[in-house]
Amino acid sequence: MTAAMLRQAAAPASSAAHGIARDGVRQPERSPSQGGLPRQERAPSQQRWLALELATDVALCGGKAVNLGRLARAGLAVPAGVVITVPALTDFLRASGLDAQILALEAQAGATFDDAQALERSVRRLFSQAPVSDETRALLVQVRSALNSPAPVVVRSSAVGEDACEASYAGLLDSVLEVDPVTGLEAALKRVWASRWSARAAAYARTRARELGGVAVIVQRQVDARFAGVLFTRSPAPAREHQMLCEYCVGVADRLVAGAIDPDRLHIDRAGFECERDDTRAPQIEQPTHAQIEALARVALAAERLFAAPQDIEWALDRAGTPWLVQSRAITAAYSQPTRRRTVWSNANVNENFPAPITPLLYSLVAPGYSAYFANLGRAFGIARRRLDAMAADLGAIVGVHAGRLYYNLTAIHSVLRQAPCGERLVAWFDDFTGASMPQAASAARSAGFVRGLRDAFELAWIGVKTAWLYATIGRRIARFEHRIDTFAERSAPQRLASLDAMALRDLLRAFMRIRLRQWTDAALCDAAAMVCYGALKAAVARIESPARPTSLHNDLLKGLTGLKSAEPVNALWELAHTLRSDAHLSALFAGEPTQRILERIETDPGCTRFRQQFHDYLREWGFRCSGELMLTTPSFQECPQALLEIIRSYAREPDASPRARLAQQRAQRAAATRRVLAQASRQRYLRWLAWPNHASALAALLFATHAAIALRERARLKQALLYNRLRRIALTIGERLAGAGVLADRDDVFFLTVPELDELLSGGAMFHAETARLTALRREAHARFAAVSPPDSFVAPEGHYPSFSVQATAQSTSARLHGESVCGGVATGRARVLTEVSQTRELTSGDILVTRQTDPGWAPAFVHIGALVLERGGMLSHGAILAREYGIPTIVGIAAATVRIADGARVRVDADQGDVDILA
Repeated sequence: MTAAMLRQAAAPASSAAHGIARDGVRQPERSPSQGGLPRQERAPSQQRWLALELATDVALCGGKAVNLGRLARAGLAVPAGVVITVPALTDFLRASGLDAQILALEAQAGATFDDAQALERSVRRLFSQAPVSDETRALLVQVRSALNSPAPVVVRSSAVGEDACEASYAGLLDSVLEVDPVTGLEAALKRVWASRWSARAAAYARTRARELGGVAVIVQRQVDARFAGVLFTRSPAPAREHQMLCEYCVGVADRLVAGAIDPDRLHIDRAGFECERDDTRAPQIEQPTHAQIEALARVALAAERLFAAPQDIEWALDRAGTPWLVQSRAITAAYSQPTRRRTVWSNANVNENFPAPITPLLYSLVAPGYSAYFANLGRAFGIARRRLDAMAADLGAIVGVHAGRLYYNLTAIHSVLRQAPCGERLVAWFDDFTGASMPQAASAARSAGFVRGLRDAFELAWIGVKTAWLYATIGRRIARFEHRIDTFAERSAPQRLASLDAMALRDLLRAFMRIRLRQWTDAALCDAAAMVCYGALKAAVARIESPARPTSLHNDLLKGLTGLKSAEPVNALWELAHTLRSDAHLSALFAGEPTQRILERIETDPGCTRFRQQFHDYLREWGFRCSGELMLTTPSFQECPQALLEIIRSYAREPDASPRARLAQQRAQRAAATRRVLAQASRQRYLRWLAWPNHASALAALLFATHAAIALRERARLKQALLYNRLRRIALTIGERLAGAGVLADRDDVFFLTVPELDELLSGGAMFHAETARLTALRREAHARFAAVSPPDSFVAPEGHYPSFSVQATAQSTSARLHGESVCGGVATGRARVLTEVSQTRELTSGDILVTRQTDPGWAPAFVHIGALVLERGGMLSHGAILAREYGIPTIVGIAAATVRIADGARVRVDADQGDVDILA
């Protein structure tokens, strides 16, 4: 606690009574006789305690508690507990008068270690003798009630600055074991608070030039440990980076972490979990089994994946052999060996478009496409040439491939964005837009600000003018983009490709790349508008709405949007299902025949004329839209119409699930939410004496802009799907020609060549054209091995390093409650259907809870059936989130390993207002 914080504590207390918030929600007013405190309207930053799994704010709960809360929310085994937050210590100091006394002692203390020890003794004496205020006593009553058990607890520090990447303060603040929650909690709490002024902490702060902030305190159930210790998920020894380092002892690990005993040491292989014991140390009387060590190692690696950085973990194995995590922090700089920039890789958002291992053909157009996307946007917005030149290296590394999966290079993207005006805000909006997150351990240096002189001021003004013009003409621009894609689609229509020679096919390939690399900015502007408008809307609503509101109101304002292209295929499918239900002949055909036989019959049966025409119209207009529509290797409904018939059959079984009726209901709810928030905003004036303009004026314009931006983005995405569908058909035609000439063994081998390689082959300039079949066979074999690997959604690696991934084991949840991020509010209870691909959606029935990894626009037909949606991945403006809001489907994203932790058929309750999924049975 800094001197400034002590002075704040010493300031006169507010006349308002202090209250206690339970689990992040203010409680009703209770009298002292009920064990509560008078109610106070208190912002989240003023909560005095909350459940450990709800700890998310480092400034409120300290780094140690936030890390444990994140582990608990991910389903890893963390002992239950609560956090007594930083403001509770401020209250205690003010009420007891210790604030002024400690300030006086600090002012008198010298700079030597002996002086620091004298200060520590004085502070500890003051804390031990200080009376406990009514407020702190009531706080302890509520903490005991929340613990709801007489079992021993451990009381530990969680200071702001403790467990940081640059300085861990490991073991320098007190932890108190075997605390009786009834008789010993008060003394233990005061002891941990007082340790903030310990001489060892003061000495460490001086050597690291990093002072601790406020002190929160964790009160946790103490594990009855058979073994306990410390584990580094990556050994600090360079020669052992492929191993974990584990030290342990019998019983609790307090003496081990204090360095009072000589522990056992194990080196554990990160892939196969084989153990190598350090023979230089005397073995413990008891040893954990290999199965227990493997279980511990798997949980530790799960924590590493969660934090996207190697972890220093304190753990305990209970009497049943269950591994519990009691602390996790990034390995501090003193132990790490990096000599290169560390790169953060994340597949957030890109996994929606590219959910499986990609092929060389796809990567050869996607990698330069993403680089051109960002560079061309910078030019369009008027970013100065010198800035674009400085971004060049990062612009060339926007994406990469690991284990066949496409990843964003977040380090490069953040570096690019930070060199633009309002860079930090752009970074935050980009992460919100995609659902990505940058681990603190790997964050790049923050930009110093944009305007640093007259030249920058002129540049900023020019950017403003350019941006205003771009968006004043955005309607014309997106129409131009649509026309460009439609023209290309007409030139490359599948029925025309067979008549084209090799040079014409090569020219179509070049035309595709020209669109993707040079003519994509009109579509990219829609992405940028959606990202910025959504971020601004979220911030504006947060300023208007009460901070106590548990749901995200900004998402309610985006329900049931009109004019979304993604909804049109769903409505067309519903019309086909309606035709089927209203025709007895068709109903009988669909009830008793397989889809291949149905397809044959509708093409020849005179009784199917109306349905046949509707079906062909759908295939022509929308048949290129399907799950995995950008993968190139996925056949569309135009190529495989039987799959579409299966969806129509499933729609026909649900006559009451009309998407138009559901959409109308969501529009009514959106209108009501809009009226309410605009009424609130109208009471917030820019000038107290002037009723207009007020916040409602700006918010109404921002709402209009956000709705329009999302609709424009969906229009662009529709044409992107059409463009990639045409590229697939072009590639397959090229593959047929090359296979017929003996250059390839099979037409699908074309996907294992790159765009430049295909251009050379078709132009007659390939150097090793006779070896092409061997090359593609080698790549196909390597590609097949990727399917057996499950790389993490995000990880950190030194620049230029290729990490190895094994088959990923997911730790099972120890809790019946999972937590993620809400993208559309509401509550639903139903049967969980855990699906891995869109073809399985025919198994859904009305009201089912769909649980899957991610969705793309090809999943849209399934949204008519479901009662709620739970996704492992996704951002606020992912296409799945947009569709969910369109139909008002309660949706939660970002629940790690949801498809493993929720059993298919389980009964679950989805509370998307709070972001919780409860597994009921």
